[in-house]
Amino acid sequence: SGFLFDVPDTLANKPQDVVISAVKKDTATQQCIPGFIGARSVGFWGTYTDPNTNIFNSKITIDGNAIPTYAASVTSPAATTINLTFDSQGKATLKKVSYPDAGQMRLNARHDGSGDTAGLVMTGSDLFVSRPVGLCITPAQGTCAAGDASCPVFKKTGEAFQLNIKGVAWQADDDKDLCRDNLATPNFAQIG
Repeated sequence: SGFLFDVPDTLANKPQDVVISAVKKDTATQQCIPGFIGARSVGFWGTYTDPNTNIFNSKITIDGNAIPTYAASVTSPAATTINLTFDSQGKATLKKVSYPDAGQMRLNARHDGSGDTAGLVMTGSDLFVSRPVGLCITPAQGTCAAGDASCPVFKKTGEAFQLNIKGVAWQADDDKDLCRDNLATPNFAQIG
């Protein structure tokens, strides 16, 4: 018995719904069938995979609520319990799953049975990658707010200047200015 779900790779901070299935193996057919139907409490927590820690304390959120998110080395993580209702196919939906930073994460789930399901332990997890929506590039010396021909000459042709570059998180699908109000993705690193 366990949980199956797939958190698609995503843009940092962009919420997405994730279907989670409670399944068990049918003893006759050896196929996965619904593990249970109805309301159940399931614990969720996140794990930093790459990087394996997060000094910025970014957390995975489900339906706008941050869940505990731990370094990969934590052996006994605490979970946030979410009440889910599983349909006749053993499926429920996690609403608005997101991660505001860049990196590879693991979303973990655990249900400990009680009452008529006492002793039942169901677990599941999935890896996903969160990446910046883009890069905000600004000159180190500042910019001219007008952004047109009325601005003074910035630099002469061939003259060196410095740029600030930072990865930024999704804010809206129609975002036209990645340098305005977008959250930074401090764990983003260009490799290669």
